[in-house]
Order: sequence, then C-alpha cells, then structure tokens
Amino acid sequence: MRMKFLPLLSVLALAACGTDSPNDPTSGPSPAAVPTPQLSLPNIAGTYSATNMWLVQFQRLNDGWRSSYNCTGTLTLSQGTAVGGVAPVSGFGVVGSPCAAISFQLSGSVEANGTLTLRGDGPRPPECEAPRTTTYQGVVSGRTLSARSTDTLTVSCVGSVEGTHRLDYIITGLKTS
Repeated sequence: MRMKFLPLLSVLALAACGTDSPNDPTSGPSPAAVPTPQLSLPNIAGTYSATNMWLVQFQRLNDGWRSSYNCTGTLTLSQGTAVGGVAPVSGFGVVGSPCAAISFQLSGSVEANGTLTLRGDGPRPPECEAPRTTTYQGVVSGRTLSARSTDTLTVSCVGSVEGTHRLDYIITGLKTS
C-alpha cells in the first residue's frame, strides 16, 4: 500500500517547489527595471547678440507697401531645471540703434532638440504705437539662436508711414557669453 502513495507523494513534493507566476516570491528574483534615459538638453543660458539681431519686416495694409530694417540688440537668457525633456527659460531682451531703445522680459522653454519658444516684446517701429507681446518660435543650434514671431501683429502708425502695418520679427544672434 505504501507503493500506491509514493507517486502521489512525489507529485505533491514537486508542486510545492514553486510556480511560474511572476507574483510568487518563490519563483526567483524579477528582472531589474530598465531606467528611462534622460534627454540631454542644450545649455542655452547666456547672452546672444548681433548688430542685426532684430529684423523687422512690415507691410502697410492699405496699399501693400513693404519694407524692413534691422536693429542691434541682445537677449540674456537663464535656464531652469528640465522636467520631462523641457526646461523653462527666462530673461530679457534689449533693442538698440537705429531702433528706439527698449528692454523687456522674456519667458519660455527649450526642448532637448533645441526647439525654443519665447514670449516677449520686440522693437517698436518709429512713429508707431508699441506692438503687443508676441510668441517667438525657433531653435538654438550650437552658439546660434534664431526665432520668428508667430503672431500676427498689427500697429497703427502716424507721420510719413501713416496707416495700419503688419509686423514680422525675426531674431538671429550668436552666444557671446
């Protein structure tokens, strides 16, 4: 009779050794979690400048007259800690000759691929009201920053350029510090 229970006992002993279930603590250690790689963001903190930093293109809406001019200037940016592949950016812009001198705050973000979004003002055209704050989209590559205003900006002007004008701002600068 003992012989009849021996195969049954052997099967029960094997079953007690463990399972294939990943939740069973007796099934051995689980594989280590693979860490998510951190994206390396470009360090865009610093001062960008150029003698033709600001390109202002404009069109008078009542007759289609178009023109453009350049202004000197600088952008000084600081960069915060990245979260999820995006870092906050803040700083200020300065516009110089031949444009009217003006400075203003900037805020925005930079992504791992160098894509830059900034929110701030721009040069004030002579004989025109100050334009509203705009959003710039662009890129930082190496030491070069380039961005373009993405909003449709219109201003009213008086004097020799009287009328309503549509403005486009283009920023191009080299990192100097």
